[in-house]
Amino acid sequence: MVQEHSLFDFQDKVYLIQRLPMEQFRKAVTAPTETIRGGVAGFLFDADGELLTIQFCIPKDWDGESDIILILHCVLNADETANDAIDWETSVISVANHEDVDAAGAQTPGASHDIGAFTAAGTLHLVEIILDYDDGTCPIAAGDNVSITLSRTVNVGGDGYVAGVLVIDACIRYQVDKLGDPV
Repeated sequence: MVQEHSLFDFQDKVYLIQRLPMEQFRKAVTAPTETIRGGVAGFLFDADGELLTIQFCIPKDWDGESDIILILHCVLNADETANDAIDWETSVISVANHEDVDAAGAQTPGASHDIGAFTAAGTLHLVEIILDYDDGTCPIAAGDNVSITLSRTVNVGGDGYVAGVLVIDACIRYQVDKLGDPV
């Protein structure tokens, strides 16, 4: 598996962005539809109760004292109303080596992204979900295996909410502990 990284400097801090390969996403019994829109493949969330799980390991070079950001690349499936929201609910479990996955607590961060005036079908929106590194129920540490189950809120297509969203990519952004020693 090839891990793609991008390095950037922001406010005197160094961050990495690591792509999470879509082929590693796991569908639940009630899963979003795998589809292609405009030549781009993804998972279409257009009904209540659809679940998709993303799993990855927390990078060893993460600083261990800042939140990790999950970034979902979402495409509108149909024309929407200005200022509608793309809402997500998540369940996040973080398990270290030798820990019991059945005993793990979960944190439940959500996200609400206002699409503003960018309402046309096919428009890309980046939605950020904050993973709390020091959550009291489910803290995160470098090397942990993290499992994030995504679902849309029960208001899919309701007043003020976007109906269908195609997730075409995902990545995490994290603050780097150090860049290593010069050669």
